[in-house]
Amino acid sequence: TPGPDLPDPGYAGAPGDYSLWDITVPIFKGPGPARYELTRSFPPVSGSLTLDGLMGEVRVRRDSYGVPHIIATNEHDALFALGVVHAQDRLWQMDIQRRAASGTLSEVFGPVTIPFDKMFRIIGLHTIALRIEQQLPDDTRRRLQWYSDGVNVWIRRTQGSYPVEFDL
Repeated sequence: TPGPDLPDPGYAGAPGDYSLWDITVPIFKGPGPARYELTRSFPPVSGSLTLDGLMGEVRVRRDSYGVPHIIATNEHDALFALGVVHAQDRLWQMDIQRRAASGTLSEVFGPVTIPFDKMFRIIGLHTIALRIEQQLPDDTRRRLQWYSDGVNVWIRRTQGSYPVEFDL
């Protein structure tokens, strides 16, 4: 049962208070504004894209489970495409993990995550990551940059239509 500070998940009493049922049923009932809002941010999984930053042709095939398989003619393009695909599929997760490690979850979730932010700032994961990054060999740093370039190209390309999690 919920504690004194936690709302009952099935509660839908006051106007503006919605249960999970109230939100999910309209989304999947068929065409309409809620379904549009949910699907507008889905990444393309068929067709072709032209992306700045690639050196050659890259093919991304998704299997029946949606798992991407990247075929590229060079390492740069493979890592760049991996960044794009990760951003397509995991941008919300990537952002939340970045915020957790740097102790800034409360910027998104409010005061409820302040204890986590304090803990992660004490642990210093962000500072540790920066120290590790400074010690990386140049070839590793270059590869990580290619991956990051792919992530950032996808973010710029989809500005204004991020995954639905960013709107909740």
